[in-house]
Amino acid sequence: MARILTGVSQYRRRLNSASVSLAASAAFPGVFLLRLACAALACALSVAVLAAPPEIDHKLGGSAFIEARGLPSGAQLALAPGGSYVQYGTALGGAAQAIMVKDRLAYIASGSSLLIFGLAEDSPPNLLAQLRGQGKITHVALQGGYAYLADSAGTLRIVDVHDPQRPQPVAAQPLPQPLSALHVEPGRAYLVSGKQLDILDISQPQTPQRIAGFTLPGEAIAVQVAEGYAYLALPDAGLKVLDVRDPHNVREAGSFRGEARDVAVVQGRAYLANGATGLTILDVSEPQAPRWLGSVNRIGASLALSYDEGHIALRNDRSEITLIDVRNPGLPKIVAVHRPDCPVDAVVLVQKQVLAIAGASLETVNFSAPSPGAVDVGANFGGSRRAVLRDNILYVADWFSGLHLYDISEPAAPRHLAAFHTPGSSKGVAVRGDYAYVGDDDHGVQIIDISSPRRPRKVSEIATPGLAYTMKLVGDYLYLADHRGGFHIIGVADAAHPAIVGSAQTADKAWAVEVVDGIAYVAADNAGLLVFDVSDPQQPKQIAAHSLGGAAEDVVIRDHLAYVASFENGMHILDVSNPSQPRAIGHLPTPGNARGIELDGHVAYIADWVSGIQVADISDPAQPRLIGSHDTAGWSWGVLVQGRYAYVLDWWGGIAVLDVSKPAAPAPAGTYHLRGTARDVVARGGYAYVAGGSNGLQIFDVKTPQNPIWMAGVDMAGDVQSIWLENRTAYLAAGEGGLLAVDISNPFEPQKIRRYAVQADGARVELVRARGKLVFAADRQHGVVIINAATGQQTAMFAAKINDMWPAADGRLLLATQGGVEIVGVSDPARPRRVQRLPQRAELVRAQGNLLAIYDKTTGITLYDYPRLRRLGRFNPAEEIFDLQLSGNRLYASGSLSGLLVLDISDARHPALKAAYPAASGTTRLSEFSGAVFMAGRETLTTVRLLPDVAFSSKGNGGITVSAPPQLPPGSYHLLALDAVSGKRVVQYDALRVVMPAPKSRPFSLQDFDRAMRERGLTPMPRQ
Repeated sequence: MARILTGVSQYRRRLNSASVSLAASAAFPGVFLLRLACAALACALSVAVLAAPPEIDHKLGGSAFIEARGLPSGAQLALAPGGSYVQYGTALGGAAQAIMVKDRLAYIASGSSLLIFGLAEDSPPNLLAQLRGQGKITHVALQGGYAYLADSAGTLRIVDVHDPQRPQPVAAQPLPQPLSALHVEPGRAYLVSGKQLDILDISQPQTPQRIAGFTLPGEAIAVQVAEGYAYLALPDAGLKVLDVRDPHNVREAGSFRGEARDVAVVQGRAYLANGATGLTILDVSEPQAPRWLGSVNRIGASLALSYDEGHIALRNDRSEITLIDVRNPGLPKIVAVHRPDCPVDAVVLVQKQVLAIAGASLETVNFSAPSPGAVDVGANFGGSRRAVLRDNILYVADWFSGLHLYDISEPAAPRHLAAFHTPGSSKGVAVRGDYAYVGDDDHGVQIIDISSPRRPRKVSEIATPGLAYTMKLVGDYLYLADHRGGFHIIGVADAAHPAIVGSAQTADKAWAVEVVDGIAYVAADNAGLLVFDVSDPQQPKQIAAHSLGGAAEDVVIRDHLAYVASFENGMHILDVSNPSQPRAIGHLPTPGNARGIELDGHVAYIADWVSGIQVADISDPAQPRLIGSHDTAGWSWGVLVQGRYAYVLDWWGGIAVLDVSKPAAPAPAGTYHLRGTARDVVARGGYAYVAGGSNGLQIFDVKTPQNPIWMAGVDMAGDVQSIWLENRTAYLAAGEGGLLAVDISNPFEPQKIRRYAVQADGARVELVRARGKLVFAADRQHGVVIINAATGQQTAMFAAKINDMWPAADGRLLLATQGGVEIVGVSDPARPRRVQRLPQRAELVRAQGNLLAIYDKTTGITLYDYPRLRRLGRFNPAEEIFDLQLSGNRLYASGSLSGLLVLDISDARHPALKAAYPAASGTTRLSEFSGAVFMAGRETLTTVRLLPDVAFSSKGNGGITVSAPPQLPPGSYHLLALDAVSGKRVVQYDALRVVMPAPKSRPFSLQDFDRAMRERGLTPMPRQ
């Protein structure tokens, strides 16, 4: 029998027949039934495991036989991209709070009871014993054959578990107050109650004795002890390290600032669940000075973690479980993300399996199945690289889309003012007066009039022989680092007629230039720091060079000191009081790759590429030291500081704002892109237009569907919930912000056209559609307002409580209501009238040509012949559907369980399931374009790359043959069987694997490529 997920009733019968008694019987209390309900009718879990799923060759395709029994008769079949799955589910008889695992035994605190389960690889957890107590158990710890249980009544209970089938209480130690954290090690127990740490002698577990106490600097919620040091997680103060080698003389040893929710310490490394910052890894081989090694912050707000064999299982505020490979601490890697149906309260990692407490059930999550990666969550938020701050406007050079202007008068909430799309790829920017000078790579320097910040316009340009990168403005001269073309001095006294007045070749690529007192300092890659006398701009002369042993990418001069960012080895500090003889005085290695430097008082902020922002104390330039860090969502290329805020140019992570009022503890303060939720999306012509909630309109280039790249945005008042494209205009429903129109004829430079007055009760615009010159703005409670787009005048209102609406090709408007589908004639916009009614309640309505699709929660998806309103076929997805799209002979539906369902409707009488994409669950609206479906409902886009169709045939002997074409992505696939009439569904997990063929020879590596190029006298691909 295979990995099968069936309906709730079967799940309950299986548990009732197979579970071990927890006293009298394994009942299903109300909280457990709620957990079943939250799994939305499809949350049963498998009871057996195939030794190895069948395989198909990725390159050749082919057929494979899947052993499958218990599938619904006549069910439709589809493959679903696989990955982690709940392998076993075990009822606990009541809500559980904590879990510990040791020696293949799980100790679970469930209410006032301790449950002990035996764990085996190929079978569900087996209940061995239950021990009842008085108060609710809040913490469990294990040591030397004893379990230590802290309860809400203020008691520490010690239980002998040498024989796990016969646990025996041996002691009960009263506590002054309930615990917030507990840790035990040989001979000692560490008990935390808010700000108090108590140490017990447990060398004789039957008679525990208090040794000493210590008052903490804040309230701690987690504690770990290793090598004589206690590591405490304080949510408001970060990690505190105490020297507890002498329990009678506990002393503070070290600290690491930030938010700390949980901690694990293993072999000289501390792993912190850092709340909004994600996961942070510290070197604590010297506990007095914890040192940042690496971090991951694209995993939600982390709350708890568990370590095992070089991996971390981390639980976030959305109950998602993220498995992270931390064997290389400097570059931790996300292996997989599991999104459970029900809230998760605790996790523990055991050999790539996660035991998760979900209310009254214990779930075994299997992470061994590799995901095909058909679903991507996220986007490239541009190429933010360098910026200038002036008068509360941030001018950003964006590699992918030119110059962007942001209003930062509210620093934590930057607002997009305008964009100017340059012909090249913007690398740097300088601003003076009414002009911005943009280093535009192979298109030289673009000079842009910014006198009207909302309408920048090009004034002139000047070609350069290399690649125009960053620059420095001094007087009427622009000093340009031209990358492969050395550096140039450009006269810009007349912005309309710039001219190169002087140039100098550099020994390597010029990345950045700084000019002070007639001296130019050029960060010149592997040539290091080059120094030029530019007192005569027409004849710059090199007067010095200083090698850094790495590639110089940025330079800042202050007080006769040069601070140089070296890609390979951090920040170098040189004494340039004698510019012709630079002298090294200090060096600070960084964990990543230093690309930019900003100085603020005695602090240096280093943009450290994949390692985010590093903060250094430079009060003693000879001995700079790292004092803090923050891993940004993208790859930090530049940073600017104004007041208490740092603005990070975060490459594909966009613009991030950090609060640096405490430089040692940079804290996320805001971002431009990741504000609110992507509410709706429409993809057209290679671009995706997103209704971004509080983030207004966001536009992405999706010509490469798996890598959406942000191009531009339009800020607007209100919560933008719905979007509709009509010709060259995007109409946006912005709730109380009303109805807005944006000109998208140039997607790189969208322009607001107008805000329409909507005169209706409540005046809350929740939904928008358009057809030709008419715009339909709906308030679901009051009805539809009809507006003439050309004049902006409201022509009429059609009163109705609606769920959805759609403009049909025949010019009529379809309204989905609880009482049926209203078909409204709007040929006279001043007098809309109902011309027909289809008496079927509807949540969603869509029309394409002569085909009408309706969804309601009771009957599912029904297809009609639109002209005749004659029913053709029906498909019951057995889940809630949030959005539909008809596209050719396909119907796409976003669902609460499957994420994305794809139906073949070439025969509308018999819609056929073709694929399901569960990793897209949690999304709501969708739009298909060029072999991909873009979905809204999270902070950013979800992209589903559509799989090629596969064919199924039944062998009649308890199995299914699946035939797949070549290029089905490698990975694990689940088999979904769905009865489209009854809605009954069965999922067989990890039913099929697509594998890459074994290589016939050693793979050709990047090193091989570089070597081959050198052998041919060519230069390997440079960094950009």
